[in-house]
Amino acid sequence: KTYSIDTINNEKKASIQMHCVTYKTDIIKDINYVQLEGISYTDQLWVTYPMSVVKTYSVFDCNLYMYLVGRNGQTMETAVQNKKFNDEIKVTDQIISWIKESPKNNINYEFIQQKMISRIEYLYNNHCNLGLYDEKEFRAFANHLKYEIPEIMEITESRCGNNNEENFILKYNNSSLSI
Repeated sequence: KTYSIDTINNEKKASIQMHCVTYKTDIIKDINYVQLEGISYTDQLWVTYPMSVVKTYSVFDCNLYMYLVGRNGQTMETAVQNKKFNDEIKVTDQIISWIKESPKNNINYEFIQQKMISRIEYLYNNHCNLGLYDEKEFRAFANHLKYEIPEIMEITESRCGNNNEENFILKYNNSSLSI
């Protein structure tokens, strides 16, 4: 059975992960999608840009992807995440470029914006609650985001009930967000 993508709100769509998605080849060709290579965390690109043009979806009761958990050196390991922070920045910058290319009155813009908000919350949580990433590098990254996408940073901070980065970080230290 096929469903309209409109049956999934943007916040829920933004939480979809790579292991749950496969696309028709035509979608990838139509948007001239090119996957960044040689860096980690590109799964976030895979579930952002192609998903932004999907109009319908189908659900299959089968495994599309199998991820081996517990192997040394995986990108979700704390030590690896610290070393790969520059990859997080590259992936985030690619999503920023898609936000800037998409018309603001478009459903795709709203989805990509929600994906970016979820991503920023994830990165802040990693830094504030888990102590990942170098403090100086993270602050530079946060300032970069405020410069590049001020309206999205404003939304992200307001969702936490704060108006500045210090309070935003304190909020993360004192509670957890559910997306």
